[in-house]
Amino acid sequence: MLKKLCMLILIGLFVFPVFSENIFADKGYKLNEKGNKEYLNKNYKSAVNNYIRALSEREDPIIKYNLANSLYQMKDYDKAIDVYKKIEKEVPDSVKPDLYYNLGNAYFQKKQYDKAVKSYVNCLKMKPKDKYAKENLELALKMLKQQKQKKNKKNDKSDKNKEKNKNQKDKEKNKDKKKNKKNKQQQKEKQKNEQNKKEEQKKKELKKLLKTLAEQEKIDRKKNMKNKKKQKAIIDRMEKDW
Repeated sequence: MLKKLCMLILIGLFVFPVFSENIFADKGYKLNEKGNKEYLNKNYKSAVNNYIRALSEREDPIIKYNLANSLYQMKDYDKAIDVYKKIEKEVPDSVKPDLYYNLGNAYFQKKQYDKAVKSYVNCLKMKPKDKYAKENLELALKMLKQQKQKKNKKNDKSDKNKEKNKNQKDKEKNKDKKKNKKNKQQQKEKQKNEQNKKEEQKKKELKKLLKTLAEQEKIDRKKNMKNKKKQKAIIDRMEKDW
């Protein structure tokens, strides 16, 4: 079906403009005819050049339509779509079904199946018996369904990965929290131990100081006692001398 879609991409190609009486004197018409011959010989690049030259002589939607078909054959689908869309309301009604058909094929090649479906539907509204448009519509709908399923599957996978990543992050976050809590607890215990050591050191220093003071007081007391005895001995001697 896809091969048929590509093979039948130019249905309606031979819808050429109808000019005034002296058509052979019209340079734009002649260049358009030359472009058509190049197109039929599959020289699409040359055909494009002739159509562009023809358009410089004569602004005509049919020449633009032929240009879009050539661009499509060169696989320049973006430019082809752009031209088809611009002349959508300009071409004669007899050409519109083929334009929508070709536009649908261009969207199909771009894997824009939703737009391809709309284009084929527009074609069938104007040309209900077009079997190729029906077949391509069915194929586009099938591809669109697969595309949506694939997208949903991808989204589900993405959501699962996000959930998995979230759980992993939460797990790591909780792990970090526990680690931080443990570190804080250890830090707190360390500070407490250091504080206890400092207090213990202060107690030792105070105890040592008190001991030193007590010893000094003892020494002073003995010294005072000696001085008192000495003074008493001096007094006793003086009394005897009298």
